[in-house]
Amino acid sequence: MTGPRVPLSSSPISRYQPPGSLLAASEIQRKLMYLQLSRAGLIDHWTLLDVLGVPNVGTPPSGANTITERLMEEMNMGLGMNESTVGRKASAKPSRA
Repeated sequence: MTGPRVPLSSSPISRYQPPGSLLAASEIQRKLMYLQLSRAGLIDHWTLLDVLGVPNVGTPPSGANTITERLMEEMNMGLGMNESTVGRKASAKPSRA
C-alpha cells in the first residue's frame, strides 16, 4: 500500500518510558543540569520549573522573552535562589548530632 507518510511526531502511537530506562535517565540528567544552572544563578525559576514539569507556575512578566531578561525581572521582583550552606568549607568545629 502506498499512501501519504505520516511523521512519527503526529502519529497516535505513544511510547512508554519505564522507570530506570536509558531514556528516563537522560531526562533526569537534563533536569539535574538545569537545577545546577539555577543554583549558579544562570537560569530563572520560570525556566527551571518548566523543565521540571511543575504545573501552575505562571507566566514570566510580559516583555521578558529570554532567560537573561527573566533573570533581570527576578532581580527586580526580589526573587531568586537562596544561598545554601550545603557544600560549604569544612570547619574545625565538630558537628552536633
